[in-house]
Amino acid sequence: MILVDFKKVNPKTVWVLPLQNAVKRNIDIKEQIREVNVLKITSKMITVDDVFISKFYIDGTLNNCNYGYLPFLTKQDALNYLEGGQIIQKIKYTYDLRRLTYENLKMIESLFDKE
Repeated sequence: MILVDFKKVNPKTVWVLPLQNAVKRNIDIKEQIREVNVLKITSKMITVDDVFISKFYIDGTLNNCNYGYLPFLTKQDALNYLEGGQIIQKIKYTYDLRRLTYENLKMIESLFDKE
C-alpha cells in the first residue's frame, strides 16, 4: 500500500476501510467501505464527522480496543487495496514457485527490483 500524505492533499472527504473489530460480521467488507467528511488532519490522525467514527490513525494503527480504519482518497483505491491483498494470498499459497525456470524467477525478481 502506498501511503498518501493526507496533510498535503487535505481532502474534504475520505473513504474508510474498517479494520479488526470495526469490521461488521456477516457483511461483505466491500459494502463497509464508506465516505466520511474530514474535520481535521494531523500528522498521525484524521478527525471525521461521523456517528460511528470520531478519529483514527492515518497508517491504520489500531486503538486500544482493536478498532481502526484505513483512509483512501477514492473508493476505487480501497477496492484495489482489498484486491491486492487477495492477489498476494493467491501467489503465496496457490502457486508452486519451485516449478518455475531460472529465467522466470529472474523476471519476477526484476519486477520487485523496479521499486
